[in-house]
Amino acid sequence: MCYLHGMHQFQHYRRRKSGILMPFLAIIIIGLIVVFAFQIWLYFAEQKQFLTENKAAVTMQSGTAEMLVWGDQKWVKIYDGSLLREGDAVRTGPDAQLSMSLLNKGVVRVGGNTELSIEHLESKDGQDGITLVLKKGDVWLKRSSDKSVATDSIVLTESLTVRSLGTVFAVSKRDDTAVRVLEGAVAVDIQSDENGNQRVIETVQVGVGQEVVIGARELLLFKQRQGPRVLF
Repeated sequence: MCYLHGMHQFQHYRRRKSGILMPFLAIIIIGLIVVFAFQIWLYFAEQKQFLTENKAAVTMQSGTAEMLVWGDQKWVKIYDGSLLREGDAVRTGPDAQLSMSLLNKGVVRVGGNTELSIEHLESKDGQDGITLVLKKGDVWLKRSSDKSVATDSIVLTESLTVRSLGTVFAVSKRDDTAVRVLEGAVAVDIQSDENGNQRVIETVQVGVGQEVVIGARELLLFKQRQGPRVLF
């Protein structure tokens, strides 16, 4: 009887001890799972940042587009998720609409029948910088909504340099070149090619809701120092 009573007390003690330890073990296991999950998330977040740093990720809204990778000779089709780098070129079909997203959420939208190249692209932690050479077509640029991000957005044409002053703006190059500001302001340098060198002959500040339109006639008048009206 004493033996059975002792065994009963021992088993009761073990059950009581297990009952006390189980909640602590559960907390420890849950904590380890949370830490492990966070480490996995952090790893993939760092990998994503590494993969998109100094690149622009493409989203196709409609139509088709092609890219020419710097150093290559063959144009290839652009798909959702394609990555563009400094030196690459883009051309879009007549009904195409695509967007290029930078690391810090700066966005470039590209319209149909557009040809451009990326002269400069630097997108990393705390900085978005992009320079586009627009041969023809339409682009729309928006800086990151994070005001702490240093932004430098520039669009070049054969006769204009459009520099963002922290803004949302659009550039259209068809028969004439038009610059429209939707938010903030831009500085437009009007340039003349003199003996193979580009010289700034006029700088126009364009504010929100304003538009600059410049064609061959206006360029000629600027070269003749006549200062035509181009801001509307």
